Amino acid sequence: MALSDILRKGIVTSTFLIGLVGPTYNTIDNKLEFQRAEAREIRIVDSDKLYLELSLNERLKYDEATKISANKKYDEATKILKELLLNNNSPLFFYMLGHINRFQDNLPEAIFYFKKAISFEPNYIDAHGILSKVYFEFEDCKNAIIEAETFLRLAPDHKNAEVKRQYIQECKQKS
Repeated sequence: MALSDILRKGIVTSTFLIGLVGPTYNTIDNKLEFQRAEAREIRIVDSDKLYLELSLNERLKYDEATKISANKKYDEATKILKELLLNNNSPLFFYMLGHINRFQDNLPEAIFYFKKAISFEPNYIDAHGILSKVYFEFEDCKNAIIEAETFLRLAPDHKNAEVKRQYIQECKQKS
């Protein structure tokens, strides 16, 4: 199946989008989590949903940036994403810039971009999830707990919820 067919039919999963770049979530798990969130009257957003909101041209450029990033050509990927940001402040573009900086061990810049993604979409579970991980890796327990708790409030039954609970527990033990 051609990429244009996949995009037209909406057969897109996070694995396809950011397989080597970021966390991947099973679409069925996402559907269940969204249903649970609706029952709690909470609107949550993930990378798949944001991707589907992009125009076809933006999707193609975003896919190019993820592919280039997977090949560790971070400067080229960053340039594409920043060009995309000139016309669309999609949290997905900031999220991807966060990953690129994380891969380059530039954690302060990664944090900046993940927070920027959240500033545009406060209930972006993927961004809260990775930000809690980055803070945990950066040994910033106060913020790791805040982000992990936000993730759990939005998606308490998510398949990565137990990892976030472990971050919280380990951070509390350190204090």
